[in-house]
Amino acid sequence: MDMSHLSFIIPAGADTPAFFWLTGYIGFPVVFLSTYFWWVLKEAAKEDRIRILKKAENNPSSGG
Repeated sequence: MDMSHLSFIIPAGADTPAFFWLTGYIGFPVVFLSTYFWWVLKEAAKEDRIRILKKAENNPSSGG
């Protein structure tokens, strides 16, 4: 498997199966999950802000 054309992406000595195994089965899920959780938290914060603002509009005298 000649991958010399990918030398700018894949570091030298990365033609070992262990490298691809680690990248594929550990690296990708970690990146994917961290991105997913970041997005979920961002969306949740947006929802909370909207909900808090609506609550404050509905009964402003409740003091929170």
